[in-house]
Amino acid sequence: MTNSRRAHRRASTARSHRARRDPSRYRTALPALSVRARLTLLTALFAVLVVLGGLIAAVGLRDSLARTDRQTTVVGPALDANRDVEDTMITAQSALRGYLVANLSLRSGVASGGLNVAEFRRQYGDAQARYKSELQRVDSLLSRAEYTSDPQVRRDLEGLRRRQNDAVAAWWEYAQLAQSRFDLDPAFVASGDALFEQVEAANAAVSDRIVVEREALRREMSETIRETQRQVLVATLIALIAATGFGWWTIHGLTGPLARLRNTC
Repeated sequence: MTNSRRAHRRASTARSHRARRDPSRYRTALPALSVRARLTLLTALFAVLVVLGGLIAAVGLRDSLARTDRQTTVVGPALDANRDVEDTMITAQSALRGYLVANLSLRSGVASGGLNVAEFRRQYGDAQARYKSELQRVDSLLSRAEYTSDPQVRRDLEGLRRRQNDAVAAWWEYAQLAQSRFDLDPAFVASGDALFEQVEAANAAVSDRIVVEREALRREMSETIRETQRQVLVATLIALIAATGFGWWTIHGLTGPLARLRNTC
């Protein structure tokens, strides 16, 4: 009788051990899919995540290229064009001053030394011939839709451009009058210097505003790159986690039946 009880306990213990070793008892309430279906789902998940990561990178690249295009085709050229206006006006003022001094020296019979009236006249004429086209180029670039979509910035730029155009026009009126008078009276010269200071101030204001836009554009480009990197990293982490989970699910679907098959042999 005792031996019978012992045998019964041994049989019960063996059945308990086999049950604990049987992976099927740990199966979750996941859908009962075949291994083929699970592998198909895993492949589809990988494809979706790869496409998602590619789309994120493509959107970030598109935004970066758009800002780079604004920088290279509008903002940068506008700053260069405005600096060309500055250089032209400096050349015009220097040539006018030299032309007047040389002419007065010749008229008074004083040797002009190294002063070349013809060269000053040529420099002045070249500046006079190109300043309008340079101002028009600045206006054209700053009024383009690609420069900015902010209405307030556009209004500010329009005011700055108008101020520069008016200051340049006023100085050229003075220059024409100075050529006809050949007058180096200190008060007259001082009035011309004051007009040129207005030109410099207006030109600097336009350049400063363009520089502000350029720096803002660079910050936006850097932020776009960083945001794209973060999004790609998050998508990659999600892909790894999902792949690990689906991989475990698929392996679990294989090991359970194999374990049961082994125990029945």
